[in-house]
Amino acid sequence: MTLQTISVRWQQTTIQKSRIYWTTINIQTSTSGSN
Repeated sequence: MTLQTISVRWQQTTIQKSRIYWTTINIQTSTSGSN
């Protein structure tokens, strides 16, 4: 594996994690806001 491949995979993993993170926050915020 080249260094470029590793960095690309790392970026994709980080993006996926941040998406899940922000989605969870948005759900929590909208849920608490409707209560």
